[in-house]
Amino acid sequence: MDDAKPTAIDVFRQLDRSNCGQCGVPSCFGFAALVIKGDKRVQDCPSAPAALRDLFTETLEPVLRRPVVDEAQAAEFEALKREIAALDLADAAQRTGGELRRGPGGEQIDDLDGNRLAIRCLGKLFEIDRRGKLHAMCHVNFWLFWPLLQYALHCEGVPHRGEWVCFADLRGAQDWTRFFAHRCETGLRQLAAVDPDLLFDALSLFGTGGEGKGLSGDDYPDRAIVLHLLPRVRMMVGYWRGDDDFEEHWTILFDRACERNLDVRSIYLLVQGFVEMMRRILERHGGMGPVGPAQVPTIWLTDHSPRR
Repeated sequence: MDDAKPTAIDVFRQLDRSNCGQCGVPSCFGFAALVIKGDKRVQDCPSAPAALRDLFTETLEPVLRRPVVDEAQAAEFEALKREIAALDLADAAQRTGGELRRGPGGEQIDDLDGNRLAIRCLGKLFEIDRRGKLHAMCHVNFWLFWPLLQYALHCEGVPHRGEWVCFADLRGAQDWTRFFAHRCETGLRQLAAVDPDLLFDALSLFGTGGEGKGLSGDDYPDRAIVLHLLPRVRMMVGYWRGDDDFEEHWTILFDRACERNLDVRSIYLLVQGFVEMMRRILERHGGMGPVGPAQVPTIWLTDHSPRR
């Protein structure tokens, strides 16, 4: 490694890549990324070479920049925040698979009760207070903010069914399918085309091995990662190897219960943001060059019909 700030791929290349899990992380790439973030020490890996020690003391800047919200979007946010103020947080916690928490020190928030609705998104904890403000230890951006508020307000609490369907088969997805295919599925395949193994290592930071219920035989991917975008919104990224008759294939599937727990517009936005996050992680910390153009969030708040 040179004098520039080391990346996750620099760390990964010097590990034994056994994915032994003794560091408490499922994969060596995941461990390398956490070292770069400052959440793990090189010494946490029992087989790490001595040359890696004491090189990683700074954390990296946030992966995602905060997208701009225009006046129309800001007005829609204010309407959502007013709905949050009237929300029964105890009921919302039960519906969403979240929990009630107090603000730091249990303080009152603007003369309202100090309760916050805590919801995990991709394993990270986010808290929504009575003002509709989002609190988190990590970076908060538009891709997260809008779906989280919608989820808190409208999640029906339907449990996972184990029935995996494509985005086009979700209720109300007709107007959004073309955009999802372009921005989410094509974006994922661009990353996979560069280094599929590295992409799966990055996905494993946020998900677990695929579950077979609901898919069988030729329908089940050769490799799969299941991600809890939200407690009751599950997504599977699946990969089928190519053979003499079929080309390799990547796809994104959803548990059927998603359509009852989050509207398709929010699902689209959340997945678009996740794919963009994967792209930036791999470009910045995985040693990849630029992979496709950077995306900004696309969401139409005053018109339900998608438009460019």
